[in-house]
Amino acid sequence: MLMPRLKPLFVGVLVSFLASGAGRVPEAASETGIATPSDINGIWRSQGYGWIWAIDGEKITRYDAGDGYCIAHPDDEDDDKAGPISSPSLSADKDTLSLKRSDPDYIYTFDRLAELPEECSETPDTDAETVFETAVKMFDEHFMFFKERKTDWPKLVESLREDVDEDTSEAELFVILEDLVMPIGDSHIGIQGTVEEEAGSIEVSNPKPREQPAGAPVVPGSWNTNAVDAIMGASLQTSGEISWGLLRDDIGYLRVRTMTYMEPDDLENALDDAMTAFEGARAVIVDVSMNRGGDDSFGRRVAARFTEKSTMAYSKRAGDYKDSEPQEVLLQPSKRPSFHGPVYLITGLETLSAAEVFTIAMRALPNVTHIGETTDGSLSDELWKRLPNGWTMSLSNEIYADSKGEVWEGRGIIPQRALRVEDREVTAEDRWTVRHVVDFVRDHVQ
Repeated sequence: MLMPRLKPLFVGVLVSFLASGAGRVPEAASETGIATPSDINGIWRSQGYGWIWAIDGEKITRYDAGDGYCIAHPDDEDDDKAGPISSPSLSADKDTLSLKRSDPDYIYTFDRLAELPEECSETPDTDAETVFETAVKMFDEHFMFFKERKTDWPKLVESLREDVDEDTSEAELFVILEDLVMPIGDSHIGIQGTVEEEAGSIEVSNPKPREQPAGAPVVPGSWNTNAVDAIMGASLQTSGEISWGLLRDDIGYLRVRTMTYMEPDDLENALDDAMTAFEGARAVIVDVSMNRGGDDSFGRRVAARFTEKSTMAYSKRAGDYKDSEPQEVLLQPSKRPSFHGPVYLITGLETLSAAEVFTIAMRALPNVTHIGETTDGSLSDELWKRLPNGWTMSLSNEIYADSKGEVWEGRGIIPQRALRVEDREVTAEDRWTVRHVVDFVRDHVQ
């Protein structure tokens, strides 16, 4: 990984610590005897992400902070979107803190502040104008992809700002914010909150046309996961979020429905069974055409079963911090049952988030051919922010680059060969066209 070199004076594993307002700071081991848990007491500002953490003994208070605003999170709020914290370390001068969260291969860095900014001690205004302007500032400071999303942000903001005044109701403000974020078309943007005593939710999707492979051969037929189910019947094995089996006796099939909801041991055991079933197969089709993401580390466990050697899968950095450096993420070969023959990865328009990160990881492998439709184009993790009135909002601030340095955010990952992906009730034609795809794979690996 490329990152500031830190001397590990304070190293511990915080397996039970959740980054919530009432999070506990457990005991930690010190390799030198110099650092103690009290060394991380104080105020910390993240490099990118817009977080300030105030650590005092066993209590952590978290804030979303930026230009002219600082919003405290409730003491009883669980930060279930970011996962547990682990592997903290301090720099030699004890002014830089690094740690990991849900992804064991990505490090967040914090700088020590002398004191809590003054606005963090103030109760923020909750009127509509303040909420609107804070949301705009958060996008100004953290959202990295207006150009890629072909969004004229200043024009959009100005067109809606005049609709907000001191008489704007909660319901009206919620609609205005919806009008603000919907045109961006980023599937990782959302707003949640209570609106006049009713739960409100805004989920942005990407309706924009996506670029298709230019001049690339088209795979005959089309793909429909429902048709695959019908063709394979009882021979299709399922454990948790993955299914596997053999198509037409000699082509392996692995479907990954999501990149979450399975414990690592359960996932690895299921992959053992799948890879064992693929022994002797000519090729394997890996299907993430309807996978809407989850955890990057889940996808890396799957991808590790298809690589023979250590491979740089992709890099990731905080795009909202000017001095951030890409952190390279490696795929290491699994020591468990694996398949190193030809692999055909199928994606669709609904492939997004961690499934897209999985896609760029798989494309780094020489035995993988990417077919299907261009993905959604929402690779960055969701960065969740709290607005002054208690509503929460997510946006995209991270820059993922593939093994060649290419960034696919906002446009989607373009397959090497086009293949139409269907999502409908199964017809006889669907069964027939899936067989065409399987025949194509078999013909190309002879």
